[in-house]
Amino acid sequence: MKSSKSMLRIFLGAVFVSFFTTQIFAQSDTRIAPLYKIGFSAKQGGYIFSLSKDRKHGLVVETQDQAPFSTWYDAQNKISDPANHNNKYHGAYFRDWRMPTQFELNLLYLQKDKVGGFANKNYWSSSELDFYNGWYQDFSSGNQDYISKYSSVTVRAVRVF
Repeated sequence: MKSSKSMLRIFLGAVFVSFFTTQIFAQSDTRIAPLYKIGFSAKQGGYIFSLSKDRKHGLVVETQDQAPFSTWYDAQNKISDPANHNNKYHGAYFRDWRMPTQFELNLLYLQKDKVGGFANKNYWSSSELDFYNGWYQDFSSGNQDYISKYSSVTVRAVRVF
């Protein structure tokens, strides 16, 4: 049976190790994740257009269209092809690009002059109205509407970081 002094030493040692380990991980976590700002980021492969409150995560949009004309069904294939991304700004290095949601497209429309590169065309959203129709955003008027998924609409990719 251990004495109360040795039990106290073991307990205090465990508390010290626990406290010390917690402090190391707490400090290293803040050093690992950089803080981002809205604007162009070659490191993220495009233009950061939305950020979390802690500024460690957000949404990036590619700096160029992935296809000037694409059906809704083929849009993700165009997005997944590295040849359709901007190598100069590292967009081709990422494999997690996707079609934006209606909400994300509207955020992009509201910032289209800052982001740049958007034509006054319709852009596909990943959102579906039903089996036959998908949502798009008109970048000349800002209106959102639905159209047959077989229609040819422009595609611009986004990704989460």
